[in-house]
Amino acid sequence: MKITIAILRTFLGLTFIASAILKLFPIEAFDARIIETSPFLGWTFSMVIARLIIACELALGIFIVAGLWLRRVVYPLTLAMLGFFTCIVIYSLIRFGNEPNCGCFGELLPFSNIESLIKNIVFIAITIFLYYNAKEHSLKYWWIGIIVLGLSIFTIFMMHKIPLFLGEIELKEPFFSGYVDSENYQIEETDLYEKHLAVFLTTTCPKCKDMVRNMETLNRIYPLQNVYYFICEDSIGTTAQLFDNKEISFPYKTIPKDTFYTYLPAPYLPFIGLVDSGKYTRIWTGANFNFDRETPILKEEGIIR
Repeated sequence: MKITIAILRTFLGLTFIASAILKLFPIEAFDARIIETSPFLGWTFSMVIARLIIACELALGIFIVAGLWLRRVVYPLTLAMLGFFTCIVIYSLIRFGNEPNCGCFGELLPFSNIESLIKNIVFIAITIFLYYNAKEHSLKYWWIGIIVLGLSIFTIFMMHKIPLFLGEIELKEPFFSGYVDSENYQIEETDLYEKHLAVFLTTTCPKCKDMVRNMETLNRIYPLQNVYYFICEDSIGTTAQLFDNKEISFPYKTIPKDTFYTYLPAPYLPFIGLVDSGKYTRIWTGANFNFDRETPILKEEGIIR
């Protein structure tokens, strides 16, 4: 029995550690899971919560493997975390169906929502078994736990800093957006003179990839309309890489590199423009586009349905 308990405890602890580490690659994908599950938290606070979850998961895994304060603290917290993850999976299953990756082990080890639900139930059963077979120990050296948790939080936040956004770019008056008149880059069955959001991207820009992921997340929370991607043709990268080989939610056009940059008012990417009657009425770069701040604007402008 002692060997069985030791094997299960080590397996459970290493699984928590692996889960925490895998969520970091990339952490933006786990950010998206928290944001779409709890949009009321806001984008920035959801990123804070995502990092705290990973840090706590990592610390719990270390405590379980080390066999510290198991019955009095660690196993109850483990059950609470597993219950939390299970609630997220059930919510996602109800709202989005059985998606191919729940995000519980990051992007590198996908589990569908149903597979993740089964996994969580199994881990809850293992934790309950370990709890009832754990010996009662004092909380001696409790400060070690505080240090480990603190180091986990510090490390995660330093490795993956929460982005800070600049103030909005103010336009003195609307100005013409040249691409709307180009027959080569018209998007089928659309009138680019109608109000829309134009998102300019390149396939080799990491911030562009983050913008695509965030736009897709926003679209899952609040359905978007009249959003178009304009992508710079580049021999190094491909649109498949930009979109992580996933289905694209919005129409897009590729533009040759020499022409692409002539349509940008500023050489900063990603570039986002709100266009009405062929003119930019608002513009942002990736450094200015704060989803917490801009979501109400997109609602007001009719981009969010």
